[in-house]
Amino acid sequence: MNYGFYLSASGMLNAMHRMEVSATNLANVETTGYKPDTTFVRQRDPERIESNAPIEPQELLERLGGGVLASATGVDLTQGDLKQTDNPLDIALRGKGFFAVRSPQGDPALTRDGRLTMAADGTLVQTATGLPMLDRRNRPITLDPTAAVGILRDGSVVQRGEAVARLNVVVPADPARLQKRGDGMIAYTGKLTASSADVIAGSTESSAVDPVLAINAMMAANRAVGANSKLLQFQDRAMQQAIAVLGKVA
Repeated sequence: MNYGFYLSASGMLNAMHRMEVSATNLANVETTGYKPDTTFVRQRDPERIESNAPIEPQELLERLGGGVLASATGVDLTQGDLKQTDNPLDIALRGKGFFAVRSPQGDPALTRDGRLTMAADGTLVQTATGLPMLDRRNRPITLDPTAAVGILRDGSVVQRGEAVARLNVVVPADPARLQKRGDGMIAYTGKLTASSADVIAGSTESSAVDPVLAINAMMAANRAVGANSKLLQFQDRAMQQAIAVLGKVA
C-alpha cells in the first residue's frame, strides 16, 4: 500500500474529528452547566500488524508507524464560574458531582444545570427540560405549591422551616464512562456515590468552555486538515508522474 496516503488520510480524519469537537464546545459557550468534550488520540500499528497479514515486513516503512486514530471523546469536568441570579430555585454545584434527574427513558441521568421550577402538581423539575429532580432514593421530589422553597448547602429542600427532601447529588466512580445525551443530560451506568459538593442557591454554573482555547483548537485542527490535504494531493501527483515515467521506460 502507499504509506504516504495512509498516514496523511489518518491525520486528516483525526484533525476533522478535533474540528467537530471544538466547534461543538464553542457552540455551547453560553450553555448553563455545560462541560466541554475532550479528544484523545492513539498511535495506530502499521497495517501489516493491525490486520495480522502474513507478509514480509518492510521495516523501513513500518518505522513510520500506522498514523493516528481518534479515540472516544471524554468529558472535561472542570468547574465553571458561578453566576448569581438571586432566584431561590436556581442552584449550582461547587465541587465534583452532578444532580440526578429522571430521564425520559425512566432511568436516572446526570446534569450540572440547576435551573429549577415547580410544576403545577408541585414536582420539582428542571426549567429547561421539565424533567423531575430526584431525591436520595431516586424518587421525584413533590412539594407544596403554596409554600416558599429554600435549598440548603447540603441539598436539603426546605418548606415552612422543615426539610422535606434532599437532592441526590452524586459522583461517578469512572468519569471516563460518562456519555452525553443532549439537553445537558449525561448518561452513566456505573457506580454512583454521594457527592460532598456544596449546593449554592441563587446561582447557576456557567459553561466551562474557554472560548479562546476552543477557537485556537479549531483553528489548529483546520490547519492540520489543510496540511494533510496538500500532502495527499502531492502524493497523488507524484504517483501519477511515477506511473507515467515507469510506463515509458517499460
